[in-house]
Amino acid sequence: KDFSDSISIVDIAKKAGYYTCWLTNQNGVSKHDAPMTLLMNTTDYHDSPKIDTRLQYDGDLLPLLSKISPANNNLIVVHLMGSHTLYQTRYPADKTVFDPSTPEGNYANTILYTDEILASIFNYAKEHLNLQVMIYVSDHGDNVYHGHHPNIKTFDNVRIPMFVYLSPEYQHNYPSQSHILSSRQDEYFTNDMMYNTVSGILNAQSNHY
Repeated sequence: KDFSDSISIVDIAKKAGYYTCWLTNQNGVSKHDAPMTLLMNTTDYHDSPKIDTRLQYDGDLLPLLSKISPANNNLIVVHLMGSHTLYQTRYPADKTVFDPSTPEGNYANTILYTDEILASIFNYAKEHLNLQVMIYVSDHGDNVYHGHHPNIKTFDNVRIPMFVYLSPEYQHNYPSQSHILSSRQDEYFTNDMMYNTVSGILNAQSNHY
């Protein structure tokens, strides 16, 4: 479909009464070439770190959360750089735990750093933004020797991390959604299913669901 004819999660959330926010650490591509940038520009509020004195890390997104009002019914997308190559540029030197002289060590350091960022997002949102649901999903996996590309046909490229956290309050208020999600936690999941998953979690029924 043409972008102008496509109904996105952002569109659905807006229609359901959510204030949509997008924080990104991937803002270096022209909007003419990046569908994600076009999608970001449809949100009510979007922002990215402004750092030109050093490498920019996903942790630089954390201060931007404080700009979001807890008075709103927020849908917040935090678009991480994660573990894209070059791995050694994705985490600060003081976050080095595994051997940085090997691709496996560098990749493991990016995963550990991402875990730390996710924990920080969770804790801040729980304390300051009335966190009800947190979803994490990667768009693709990576082969530590070859990166990711449609021509690289290894399981590493399509195996992705994904989780859904539901607060006790959400589980109490929406027992049906909570039961369905928990009953399917051991099923296979592909990230194109995230559209329906998020629509259901938001209670945003539509003729595009």
